[in-house]
Amino acid sequence: MPSKPLKAIKPMFPSSSSWKIVRGDKVQVMAGKDKGKQGEVLKVIRDQRFPRVFVSGVNMITRHVRGEVDPVTATKTPGYTVKLEHPIHYSNVMLLDPEKNTPVRVTFAYEDQPPYRRVRMTRGKLASKCVVPWPHAWKNDPQPSTDEGAKDTKPEEAEKVTYNPAADFTMQVPANHRQLRELRELREAAAAAAAAAARQQQAQRQQETRRSYWRNTTAAKSFAHSNSRG
Repeated sequence: MPSKPLKAIKPMFPSSSSWKIVRGDKVQVMAGKDKGKQGEVLKVIRDQRFPRVFVSGVNMITRHVRGEVDPVTATKTPGYTVKLEHPIHYSNVMLLDPEKNTPVRVTFAYEDQPPYRRVRMTRGKLASKCVVPWPHAWKNDPQPSTDEGAKDTKPEEAEKVTYNPAADFTMQVPANHRQLRELRELREAAAAAAAAAARQQQAQRQQETRRSYWRNTTAAKSFAHSNSRG
């Protein structure tokens, strides 16, 4: 039986500005084996199809590390085990209300006073309607440098006008429909002449092929007739 076609997975977040949970937030797990646990977000994997988050102390796994042999002293260090956080789905966690310490939903809003920054505000019946501050760990991430480098284009070079469209525009724009009709007729006549020339060349090639075939056939027949007489 033919297999069914796979359905396309619809992305959870259409744009990169829709992520409400970032690194450093305090969240609570709402589903899974660690339901009810609270922790800090260590990392957010912003995958449009399968977003995941790492939460401290949640979904712990054990990894065995093999012992290594020192090439100088030829001594072997024993192996050991470590516990690491494993990612969980982005939809399984919720932000905590900073006043009630309960999981709440948040929405984006803007401040009433300059610089009118975008903030996260709690919403819902049980929410305190307060602003969830952005974590310092996320705000202190290194930002791209804006300093001018050796390979950057200087402002005076970027402002120079190096292209004049009027000088490169050689075609004359027709003034009325009569000129348009004349141009169209000229193009059609040129196309018809090119097609006629192509047909004539093809006919000449076919005629030359027939002549060469007739000459070769006549020569072969005369040669065979002379051999039969001899």
